[in-house]
Amino acid sequence: MVVAMANTHSMTPQSLAQLFAVSSDTEDAWHPSEYAAILAHQLQSSLAQSLQRVGFDHSSDLCGHEGDVSKTLTFNDVLTATVPALDDVKRVKLFASLCSSLAEPPLPKSVCTFLYYWAVALALTHHSATITSLSQDAVQTGLAWAADQSWADATGRKACRQAIAA
Repeated sequence: MVVAMANTHSMTPQSLAQLFAVSSDTEDAWHPSEYAAILAHQLQSSLAQSLQRVGFDHSSDLCGHEGDVSKTLTFNDVLTATVPALDDVKRVKLFASLCSSLAEPPLPKSVCTFLYYWAVALALTHHSATITSLSQDAVQTGLAWAADQSWADATGRKACRQAIAA
């Protein structure tokens, strides 16, 4: 099977904005409880294995804090850490970007988009770091969208609200 994938590292800010555009008519095919179940499952998944599944095959770059390759680090470990490592937060954002860019993504776009903005929110609130080339307006719109998703993880929604207020 051939998988078409965009290189999100070389995309223009406008292309990224379109990739992560939030609109009211996206993905009506899924019920909110299904989004919730898919997100809960993804949160328990290995970040390293998930990155490989979406085409990122640089295992040596998936290092833990001591430099060990951490294949057991889950999305939940990163996203709910008291102070998540910025490199790990960037990896979550990278996964969400790659996942959204696939012709046949393994997750619904709304779940990828929520993970993307959750990572952006954590980088802003915990590290005062901007990890996206989206405009500030697009980031604020995306964070507001993510914070408003009733199906999404409460911790992630809270992180997005905190980033809006920061």
